[in-house]
Amino acid sequence: MRTFFAATVFLGFLLGACASAETIEATPETLPAILAAVNPGDTVVLADGVYKGDARLTRSGSAEKPIVIKPAGKSAVFDGGDTCLWLEGASWVAVEGIRFQNAATAGMKVRMGDKPDAEHVTVRNCVFADNKKWGIITSHVNSFTIEGCETFGATIEHGIYVANSGDDNVIRNNLVHHNVGNGIHMNGDPSCGGDGVMSRLLCEGNKIWENGSKGGSGLSVMHVQDSLFRNNLLYDNHATGIVLFWYTGDEKTQSSKRNKILNNTVFFRPGDGRLCLLMRKTAVDNIVKNNIFVGGKRGVVYAEPSCFDGFVSDCNVIANHPGQRLFGDAEEEEAAKLAPDFEKIGVRIDSKSGVEIAVADWQKKGLDTHSSIGKMPVFSDPFGGKFRLDPESVGIGMGEHLADVPADITGAPRPSDKPRDCGCYQSR
Repeated sequence: MRTFFAATVFLGFLLGACASAETIEATPETLPAILAAVNPGDTVVLADGVYKGDARLTRSGSAEKPIVIKPAGKSAVFDGGDTCLWLEGASWVAVEGIRFQNAATAGMKVRMGDKPDAEHVTVRNCVFADNKKWGIITSHVNSFTIEGCETFGATIEHGIYVANSGDDNVIRNNLVHHNVGNGIHMNGDPSCGGDGVMSRLLCEGNKIWENGSKGGSGLSVMHVQDSLFRNNLLYDNHATGIVLFWYTGDEKTQSSKRNKILNNTVFFRPGDGRLCLLMRKTAVDNIVKNNIFVGGKRGVVYAEPSCFDGFVSDCNVIANHPGQRLFGDAEEEEAAKLAPDFEKIGVRIDSKSGVEIAVADWQKKGLDTHSSIGKMPVFSDPFGGKFRLDPESVGIGMGEHLADVPADITGAPRPSDKPRDCGCYQSR
């Protein structure tokens, strides 16, 4: 493995003489020229320091020779600009262990260039701090992975925004907090080209808190299909927990459907938040199992009439604080309009104050017949952010054995020889 010092690398790239470089040391002064000429297989190692925002990479690695950008120490920081680092049409790239902060728009943008899509981009163990609109955003990127990152401080929109028809993406083990919009927003967005659907996404092990002070959701799932959401922990958010819905395009083919919502824990403090789970606009054929849903001043779980086809929900813990309803939405503005549609599917509602669905009527649809409804689980310290279940709590040993959830949020295996727990933690 060869190492090129900064001055040598800078001159070599200007002369076009470093095509075979493997490890390249960069400084804030030399990085722009290095990124402009980096080759497949190169590892760009950033010296400690502050790197000017609006850095740009447009070159790609390959499956055998990815491009890697990582720090030499612990203090490589991109600061400011419209976007700290742009990956424009770059595929087979890994970005690791870097801090991105104070950008006017985003800490990172990862998006297609001249080609229809970018693919195989990994962002790992990075920090996205106080970038105004988004911590990180993607557009038309397939096989994108973001894992082990922390993103906070977006004052306009979202922490993580994965968008625009990208398929086979992974959002794993991230800390997402204190963003005014969605914590994690996943949006196929038919208005932006492509097929308008995000498919086969895996969203797991994320801890999401204190988001949504201006609306949104902890997990916003829009135009997403055939995807898996497991072992996520959402607490102390201020809007909705998990929402599945359609916004634009063809509602029948581009809605959020055939998704699995498994072993997540969603908790709201009394009088805060909207709903733990909300399903709107033909979000059909979705499976909701082994979750713990607590709180929501508007209700715990609510599905519009268009969402009941193929809806499976069972083995969940569903509870609310005193004076707050279980099923329905206390602020549904179209309650009277929706009442006939609920009646058509055999669900009676009380529409005097939003929508309220009686437990018996909910269960008559075959929903949550093996769930615990109305009994509050006992967490170790919910107001301190600790959500392991007490050994005697409801939810212990209540879960279904699900092949899609072999482990819990910590990576500990779920048992095969005894009952499994609800929520993101498996008891020891």
